[in-house]
Amino acid sequence: MGPDPAPDSRPVFETRQAQGDAVEQLGPYEHTPAQATAAQRHLAVAQATGILMSRFTISADDALEKLFAEAEDTAQPVVDVAREIVTAIGRSAPGHLRTVGR
Repeated sequence: MGPDPAPDSRPVFETRQAQGDAVEQLGPYEHTPAQATAAQRHLAVAQATGILMSRFTISADDALEKLFAEAEDTAQPVVDVAREIVTAIGRSAPGHLRTVGR
């Protein structure tokens, strides 16, 4: 058998298998720092979207539009605007709700 082909010439399924093997080595609940950061950002945006949906009685698409528009208007990253919304709601929640899940 000859040498392995260059990484960019391997079939897609082989590349995906190698990626899957790397993820399996981490274990089912362990994440790389980049994955953890991405998950936290995604969670903030999802929570802010839900808050906007509830507050304005709008669809998820409309809530995301509001979120992105605010980010553009204030020249901030979307995730920062989302975190501000989530934090503001957390501060305004009644005391007994702020400690739920802690």
